[in-house]
Amino acid sequence: MTLEGWIFMVGLRVLDIGALIAWLIWFYRQKDSDDDDTGGDDFRHGHEPDDQPPAPPSGGNGLDLPLPDAAPWP
Repeated sequence: MTLEGWIFMVGLRVLDIGALIAWLIWFYRQKDSDDDDTGGDDFRHGHEPDDQPPAPPSGGNGLDLPLPDAAPWP
């Protein structure tokens, strides 16, 4: 391989890695700025779990299961 080929390959790789690093910095800055403005959508921090069990499902307009005419498949 010629010297010009090596220079081209190394230059392309440097440009490639530089663009990747620039994109990663931009991406994580966007992620951090979104968390600061809206409080974030990360539900894993800052909230204590409730001591009360969840409410049982209420009847109402839902589907009654099992259906009275339900039968196993043939």
